[in-house]
Parts: sequence; structure tokens; C-alpha cells
Amino acid sequence: MQFTLDKAMAAADGWAPLGPRLLWPYSSVPDGEIATLAEAARMAFPEWLQ
Repeated sequence: MQFTLDKAMAAADGWAPLGPRLLWPYSSVPDGEIATLAEAARMAFPEWLQ
């Protein structure tokens, strides 16, 4: 779960050139959820995500 959250947050803020996909057997955050995650993170933690 830790890797999923790390990669999803990196993809949401665009600070790393990667997507949220993980290799099997781990679950990934769906690509379509990244924009929603980014908006929620910006509202909750504006000082973290510019």
C-alpha cells in the first residue's frame, strides 16, 4: 500500500516522471482517479502541492 500512495501522490503533483501503475501483484490507483486525488490533496495540503 505504501508504494501505491507514494506513486499516486507523485503522479498527482507531477513532481516525478511516472504514473501510478504498479507491477503485479500490487494494486494500482486507477489513472482516472489521479486528477481527483490531486485536487483533494491541494485543498487539504496547499503548502505541500503548489
